[in-house]
Amino acid sequence: SIIEQVAARLPEDGALIEFVRFTPYNFQPGEGRRAWETPRYLALVLLPARNIEVADLGAGESIEQLAAQLLRGVSNPRNAYQQAAFELHLRLIAPLAEYLKGRRSPFISADGIVNLVPLAALHDGEHFLLDTFDALTYLSSGRDLLPRQPATALGPVAVFAD
Repeated sequence: SIIEQVAARLPEDGALIEFVRFTPYNFQPGEGRRAWETPRYLALVLLPARNIEVADLGAGESIEQLAAQLLRGVSNPRNAYQQAAFELHLRLIAPLAEYLKGRRSPFISADGIVNLVPLAALHDGEHFLLDTFDALTYLSSGRDLLPRQPATALGPVAVFAD
């Protein structure tokens, strides 16, 4: 399976963290409740042993507000971003602490506005996330860890240039 292939590519002290934004659907909405609920974020942590840990990170709106606040803060050196960096750390990274214990090389794939956030700038009150690990590697997807198949030409190639 793809999960086993990706897990096999992780270093022994690594982990793949996928932040996923999703909108739950309630199949029995009932009186006064909507079928489509408010967006939420999940964290999926894949470890080299091929086990996947899941953490519900909560309502998407509050995470997205903190992310936007942090992005505004780091884009202008006169802005204060430390509080947003701390609060976003509490929402995104702290719930994963037990899964990341002893991990030195996480790979991160993020969804939604979290994909734009410089996660290395998150702060736990003592250390930046970048200082906590030996390396942070950003991916567009966990599949980025798999070797790419070389492109093969379908036929002869013609190049026209001026």
